[in-house]
Amino acid sequence: MLQRPAARRACGALYAVLLCAVLAACAEPVPLTVGFIGPLEGHFSDLGVQGRNGLTLALEEINAAGGVLGRPLRLLARDDSQAPGAARGAVLDLAGQGVLAVVGPMTSAQTVAALPAAEEVGMVLLSPTTSTPLLSGRRDHFFRVIPAATTWARGMARHCLEQDGLDRIALLTDMDNEAYAAPYSAAFAEQFTAGGGTVVAHLRVLSSRAGDWADAARALGGLGVPAAHATLSARDLAALARQLRHQGHNLRLYSSMWACTNELLQAAGDASEGLHFSTCHSADNPRPAFQDFARRYSARFGWEPNFAATLGYECGLVLAEGLRRAGGDPARLPDALTSLDHFPAVASPLGIDQFGDVRRPSFIVTVAGRTFRTIATIDEP
Repeated sequence: MLQRPAARRACGALYAVLLCAVLAACAEPVPLTVGFIGPLEGHFSDLGVQGRNGLTLALEEINAAGGVLGRPLRLLARDDSQAPGAARGAVLDLAGQGVLAVVGPMTSAQTVAALPAAEEVGMVLLSPTTSTPLLSGRRDHFFRVIPAATTWARGMARHCLEQDGLDRIALLTDMDNEAYAAPYSAAFAEQFTAGGGTVVAHLRVLSSRAGDWADAARALGGLGVPAAHATLSARDLAALARQLRHQGHNLRLYSSMWACTNELLQAAGDASEGLHFSTCHSADNPRPAFQDFARRYSARFGWEPNFAATLGYECGLVLAEGLRRAGGDPARLPDALTSLDHFPAVASPLGIDQFGDVRRPSFIVTVAGRTFRTIATIDEP
């Protein structure tokens, strides 16, 4: 029989064990940490801020529904400053913080810069908006939720030829985002000339040195062409459109999804009317899932979602499903993502192939009454 001091010690030990068990049962589950990398300040922040916001909303809703495998998702966001070194540093920093995967970067140039670091640490990059074809057809740690931009470029070229009756056009390309803009412009030019059109001139610029875009507008206006395709960001296209109008040049202006944001409408004002874009996002998408998302996003952030917000939200859904299928194991995440076929998403269903590439509908969008309106669907021939 135990002596009283020994009995007290035994009871104390048992109590401690039971207390630890109770505390463990009551403890909050350890979060699954995901990262975000994008431009949160500066010239391209319309992409980064809304992309992060869309992802934030997705994670909030997933956590409210019980999280992934019973664990909440936690977000760590990093600003890549649109500097290649910062993108690489952000990947390594997030890896050191125990992040399982990263949503981003948001531009092709930054993704190309960040991918080698992601490969070094075995981290998946799931980009909402990177669409360079330079990363297509490769087995690596890069995944996305949109098709390569060359799909939209060829669709826009056919639209210019067949629907708008253009036979001559000038191109303007921002080489500061060369990984995206150069292949896009090349695909447009190839399709336009194959259809019998002529690219009269191709102006290559650095947006970081373009100033107020008056010189670029003057150069385009002096070519005597009826239209120009400018592969620029929203703020830069807005400045170019204002300068063309100010200088009295009546050019029809076309662009890509990169510029198709509410910030363009706000910055360009009346000069945005009639602009055309090739994009995989449609702001007037009638799909109930998109309309419901747009209402929730506007209520949460007080601003309509642009394409970066929608695609950032979709990345959150895709990543959560990938982590479920991978059992929370980042090493199994690449195979889990490529198993997604006809994933419902928000804007449209999507599938991710063995190379992390995506096929889904794309659109031609125009500005009418300071509103984006879809006028055609792009289908690859």
